[in-house]
Amino acid sequence: EKLRPPTPEERAKFGDLPSEFRNDPAGNIKKGVSLEGGATFADAAFGDQASFDGAAFGSRASFMGASFGDQASFDGAAFGSRASFMGASFGDMASFDRAAFGDRASFNRAAFGYNASFHDAAFGKGASFESAEFKYIASFDGTAFGHNASFHDVAFGHNTSFHDTAFGEGATFEGAAFEYNASFEGAEFGDNASFRGAEFGNQASFEGATFGDN
Repeated sequence: EKLRPPTPEERAKFGDLPSEFRNDPAGNIKKGVSLEGGATFADAAFGDQASFDGAAFGSRASFMGASFGDQASFDGAAFGSRASFMGASFGDMASFDRAAFGDRASFNRAAFGYNASFHDAAFGKGASFESAEFKYIASFDGTAFGHNASFHDVAFGHNTSFHDTAFGEGATFEGAAFEYNASFEGAEFGDNASFRGAEFGNQASFEGATFGDN
């Protein structure tokens, strides 16, 4: 018998999650579910469509090392004090529009496909995307970051947009590589914003952006 890759159901360890939060017959995660105690989807493998739209997570949510198919949506999801997508991989579309994150959110070393959207998302004290890869479009329009936001050594493969983004006291893009257009038009930076060592391949616009008290 030939070896085959494990199915998502075989790979994912859902523990004691309620049955209504597991994959439905169509392969989608059901929407609007509340998990007061948190959830662990570490190393889980999802199919072509995974929707956590409107889901409410407890104190911790872990998707470390998880892999998503063509579309993954967390629109309007609410995360507790800690959320980790460290090392997660996303397919063509990853959407976190209007998602709300608690104290700490990590997307370190995550890999995004064609389109990654964080429109109007809100992050708490710390958000980290260190060494993440955005293969094509990345949009953080209208996103609000709390105290610190780190995009250290991030690779932005194509158009990148931070229109009207609000950064907290600290924002770092040190060592980041913008392969194509990068827009920070109308962005608001705090007192500590650093682009040291960043590389801009095509056009970079900071029109209307403000830094600190200036």
